Amino acid sequence: MFKSYKETSGKDPDFRIKYKWLDSPQKLFQHVRTYFRFADDELGTGWAIWPEFENESQVILDDTFEVPKEGTATMWVFDSYDATLTNKLKIGAKGFLLVGSIAIVEVEIIELFGIEDEDTDNVAA
Repeated sequence: MFKSYKETSGKDPDFRIKYKWLDSPQKLFQHVRTYFRFADDELGTGWAIWPEFENESQVILDDTFEVPKEGTATMWVFDSYDATLTNKLKIGAKGFLLVGSIAIVEVEIIELFGIEDEDTDNVAA
């Protein structure tokens, strides 16, 4: 039976992205374990931050649905937070989801959950 990260971890997501698949050989599927790399980071830098893909109404897709080639996803930080990561998590920040060292999805952060965005003074609830 499908369980969301919220059900298995007992916590809320960290942020939401809009994404676009880069037409890589790696197919998108729910709970793909990716690394997250910001667009301005060196190739070797990445965090264990995993997506949970949503439909147009921002409802989490279960694993029986095909993941759309573009849309939104909540993001779950499974790495430990550090100052670098905290400072980079900003609305509008761009990056990639990686499988190994291959970028498979281009992303932009569109919403933060409980993380202060100092550039715009927004705090997502």
